[in-house]
Amino acid sequence: MYDDKSFEFISNGLIRSDDKYPGTYELKNDTVYFTYNGLAPRAGSKAKIANGFVNYFGGKYPERIEIKLNKLLINK
Repeated sequence: MYDDKSFEFISNGLIRSDDKYPGTYELKNDTVYFTYNGLAPRAGSKAKIANGFVNYFGGKYPERIEIKLNKLLINK
């Protein structure tokens, strides 16, 4: 996730190569709403930020991504 409201979700694993899902995001309180440019990953388009992780919900499977560098400001 970048300052210009863009992001890139990269899904990789043992079976597939790196699948990239770019787009834009909107942050409202502790929830992130992702809008993808084209296809969206099955993890979904909404996530909560909590305890150093971005936790996707509402998709076909849960996904949890650790925040490695945080310069994001959450407005409450």
